[in-house]
Amino acid sequence: MAGPSRVSISKDITNEVVDIVYYEAPPMNRWLSEMLVLLKRDWILSKRNMSLVYGLIGECVVNMVFLGFVFFQLGKDQSSVQNRIGALFSLTVQCTFPVIIPVMTVIMTSRDVLLRERSGGTYRMTSYFFAKSLSFFPLVIAPYYIMYLGMYFIAHLQYDAAKFFIGLANLSAILFAALGFAFAMSMAVRSLEVAHIITPVSLGTLMLFAGNLSNAKAITPVLRWLKYVCIYYYAYSGFVQNEFEGLEFTCTPGAAICYKTGQDVLNTYGLDELPIWQCILLNVVLGIAFYALAYCLLRWKAKPRYLWL
Repeated sequence: MAGPSRVSISKDITNEVVDIVYYEAPPMNRWLSEMLVLLKRDWILSKRNMSLVYGLIGECVVNMVFLGFVFFQLGKDQSSVQNRIGALFSLTVQCTFPVIIPVMTVIMTSRDVLLRERSGGTYRMTSYFFAKSLSFFPLVIAPYYIMYLGMYFIAHLQYDAAKFFIGLANLSAILFAALGFAFAMSMAVRSLEVAHIITPVSLGTLMLFAGNLSNAKAITPVLRWLKYVCIYYYAYSGFVQNEFEGLEFTCTPGAAICYKTGQDVLNTYGLDELPIWQCILLNVVLGIAFYALAYCLLRWKAKPRYLWL
């Protein structure tokens, strides 16, 4: 098998012939073993710097208690409709901002190490990317599962095993998409300061299309397409459908507005356009798209200098 092109030098240095290497030398290690070594290194670095772990755990515990008792033991009256809407929207938002910004900061601060190591072709880009992605999953998933569990029972959302696990799947999907968004933003922006400005603005803009601040079906056609690339829209729609389907509410005599069933709420907010399973699936698809974009950007930025791609 022919190896990489080499430099050949004649006796007369003026007649030197140089063949440029256009491709990377074959890797020396198996992909899986390489990825596991990098994953182990990321875990060791995480244990040395526990600020992200402690921050996520503390944030999830505080939100569990705070949101749980703000929306404590929801009933079946008309005020509980607004409170359920608020609780589910708050849960959706808490799965993005507190995840994306800290994870993005950690990735960007370690990017220089990657560029230095990859400049010499130390390891495959795919093994690094998979290891870095996998290292964040348990750090994020575990605290948020605890937050969801506590908030679910403190706020007294529908006590139904199927609904509980569907909500958990919806939570997992938006966390996956949020991590993908953090990776994509980390690779798209060079400066950490600029990233801390762009990210909140981008997320704040997407929140407008979630279906809480504006009716999902009444958005102007010029901008309506944005909700289909909005992780908030799919997650919030999934949470609201899962919670309100099957509920019946009492009406106060003489009330101007009365929601008799959960379906009335879904029709009013326009959040029943897509079924729950499709909302979960589309958030997973968006997460994969974010990861793919992040990988392409990272591949370009961290390529060895002697490679074009």
